[in-house]
Amino acid sequence: MLGGLRRLVAVSVIAVLGTGCFPDATGVSPDLRKAYIYYPVGLDLTEPEGDYLVVANSNFDLLYNSGTVVPLELAPVREAIERCREDEGDQGCAEYLVPFENEVLDETFELVDFALEEHAVGIGSYASTIMVTEGLAMVPVRADSSMHFIDVVEVPEDEIDRRRVLRCAWGEDTDQPGGLQRCSSGRRIRSSTRTRDGATIGLPSEPFGVVPWSDPEDDRDYFVVGHMVGGQISLFERGEGPSEDALPDDCFDGDDDDGDGLMNLDDPGCAGVSVSLVDVEDSFDEGSSGLAVDHDGRFLVTSRFLSHLTSFRVSRGQISPVGTINVDIVNPGDNQRGVAVSPDGALAYVASRAPNSVLVLDITHDEYGNYADRFLHAIEIGAGPSIIKVYADPDFAEGYLVYVVCFDEDRIFVIDPAIDEVTDVITTHRGPYELVFDPETRVGYLVNFLESTISVLDVDPRSPRFHTILTSLGRPKRPRTND
Repeated sequence: MLGGLRRLVAVSVIAVLGTGCFPDATGVSPDLRKAYIYYPVGLDLTEPEGDYLVVANSNFDLLYNSGTVVPLELAPVREAIERCREDEGDQGCAEYLVPFENEVLDETFELVDFALEEHAVGIGSYASTIMVTEGLAMVPVRADSSMHFIDVVEVPEDEIDRRRVLRCAWGEDTDQPGGLQRCSSGRRIRSSTRTRDGATIGLPSEPFGVVPWSDPEDDRDYFVVGHMVGGQISLFERGEGPSEDALPDDCFDGDDDDGDGLMNLDDPGCAGVSVSLVDVEDSFDEGSSGLAVDHDGRFLVTSRFLSHLTSFRVSRGQISPVGTINVDIVNPGDNQRGVAVSPDGALAYVASRAPNSVLVLDITHDEYGNYADRFLHAIEIGAGPSIIKVYADPDFAEGYLVYVVCFDEDRIFVIDPAIDEVTDVITTHRGPYELVFDPETRVGYLVNFLESTISVLDVDPRSPRFHTILTSLGRPKRPRTND
């Protein structure tokens, strides 16, 4: 039964991801008491303390009229993790943690109040990921070809009932928790345009990946966004102050003492940053999937349709293509997904589905900027790799391990770069996808797309439960198809 259901879901995924056609959302508003984790596709820790885990829910089956971004409070989750580790897995490790006090539970579940549904933000359907950096969450949304930019604040525990953790609207009472908040136009950018060489450009369709970048040449902060169709890469610039068209008029009342253009900075409704689309380059490959940047500021982007990577740079507000890295030695080698760079910047790891393997590339360069860009070898892994992550820890032989999340196999394959081999295979829950690490507690948080849960993976090599699932957040749900 499960196999048949997964095939139906897979057909629906192919129909949506392959054609780029998205039906309109027709459901009701999300019931955040029940859907705080719902077809999750991305998650990230807040900065700098990592007090919250911010989860992007895709609303894949369109049961609701929007996707959501929901913060989860990690303090009670971490307490449960430590209880589990102290008991060495014998006691105190419920398979799932759920935050609902009115549920009838058995030993499979433990009540841990971590969901902050009153701080949630509504986004479009079919989000692809989320990234949090310097107080801003960036969410590419494919259904309506939009980028959402959400303020993220690590609100102290004693203020959590008065101030929002997530916020993307301004005006009276918008900083107060109170359920699903919709993003204002300045934070939900769909067709932001500018003139370049006499032409008007807008945000391309199906944004998929996003990477932040600070340009040392002009001291400006950017967000680089890949797009699944059109062979395009777009560039957003982060401004130092809020955009006037996204703020209420009363933010400009009074005296402008410090010359920043805002007259009423004591009003929390006048906080935030501005984000604007500044460039779109359309000379890249179709099927952009993985996106990463090396230590020298060169970006690498993979394609689902070609057997090479494309490289580019960002300089002074423009995207400049550089060249390609061929991996034709892998036959056919034309379905690449995630890409990650080693901590020393010497190697790139690419998740490939044709064949199912990790491609290891030499990306070292000399003092003149000449890159080796050599394909070294392929490491065989399981079916359906999607996400590849590098996790650094001084207790590992080479200082890091490579984790490859294989959606089709419900497994994570772990590669030790010291021997360039798979040294561990971790069984996960259904539909594993995005993975983010918490170096403070030495765990990884893994979204399970087909179960609507988040698993907590032990990545502490000193732990007796190293590379096992300690527990999972949420009550597992049976996936629906989008018929």
